[in-house]
Amino acid sequence: MLLRMPMAILLGALLGALLPAIQLRLPTTMKRRFISIAPTIAANLSMAALILASLVMPFWMLPVMMDRAEVAPLYAAARDLSLFFTGFLTTICAAYWAPVLRHLLVLEQVAMLLRYAVWYGFAPVPLCTAWDADAQTTVGLGLASGALLLSVGYVFFCWQQRDAMPTLQADT
Repeated sequence: MLLRMPMAILLGALLGALLPAIQLRLPTTMKRRFISIAPTIAANLSMAALILASLVMPFWMLPVMMDRAEVAPLYAAARDLSLFFTGFLTTICAAYWAPVLRHLLVLEQVAMLLRYAVWYGFAPVPLCTAWDADAQTTVGLGLASGALLLSVGYVFFCWQQRDAMPTLQADT
């Protein structure tokens, strides 16, 4: 679970990042049509992608959905496809978001990971029937370390991009 969910999102994001390279292999007529409508579609879907990214991961982290995804292959496939689609759509539409929205999305994901880390790590009873108490504690520690890695990685990324960010200039 700790590897499968982020990997589905990362694979979708990788496909979204590779989309310009895939466009180069299209026939010329298809390429012209795709290039002309792709920005419009991505701009129109940008808020939907933000809402989807905010809701899909917490939905699949609920104990009821974790149990169903462990037992029923149909739920596992739905989880993997929805997370893959979320990563893909987020990567394509993120260019149309204001920087504040990007920061808020990462902050919300870190808060969600920490909330579930406390919930899974310190619950006195097993929340999921597929796990025992030790596995649940391990999941809580894994979620906390994932939140820490995401926080540090994003701060490092923003630190590297600090020269490209606009600054306020005083009029003289």
